[in-house]
Amino acid sequence: MKTKWTNPKALLLLAAFAGVLSLFGAASSAHAANLIQNGDFASGDILPGWTESGDMSATQVNTSIPGLGTSPPSGLVYLLSAGSPENTYLTQSFSDVAGQRYNASALLAAFGDNPSFFGLSVTQTGTSNLLGSVSLTNPDTGGAWTPESFSFIGTGNDTLTLTTADAVWYLGVAGVSVTAPGPIPGAGVAGLAALTFFGLYARQRRA
Repeated sequence: MKTKWTNPKALLLLAAFAGVLSLFGAASSAHAANLIQNGDFASGDILPGWTESGDMSATQVNTSIPGLGTSPPSGLVYLLSAGSPENTYLTQSFSDVAGQRYNASALLAAFGDNPSFFGLSVTQTGTSNLLGSVSLTNPDTGGAWTPESFSFIGTGNDTLTLTTADAVWYLGVAGVSVTAPGPIPGAGVAGLAALTFFGLYARQRRA
């Protein structure tokens, strides 16, 4: 006998299917969030979000690159370090989910100046427990904006540190972020939901 979608069981089945789609959609949106405040420096300043230390005399937020001769991706401003061999440190603490894997990333543009340095790291807040990092001495991207990233497991409360220095010319950093792994693609969401739907359908037919 064919299932009549106006009976209570059929309506319950359709409601369950809609719920599955809703859950997958919510999970997808949550995964896209950047846990770093002002990671793109769109405020035009270090603040809000970052705590600064070290030599900040030659570090600034900028929207044009007189030394790099190239522009960051559309819509991004960047942190520019120039003219000092001393490190600049920007730190920011954030809350995450303990045991969840996250990706930390930033865009770097540099010319291999000697000495220069770029570092991005995450530690457990209040400890020296290093969760992940990338560090480059005299980095050279040919002036092109290049992604640098690593993954780490959150502890619940962690701190990201951005370290830069360039005594010769210019080094730029843009788009600093900490995100959970990417959202499930739309096709994947639909496929998983469809499998769930047909499983519920078969169960309803047997009832």
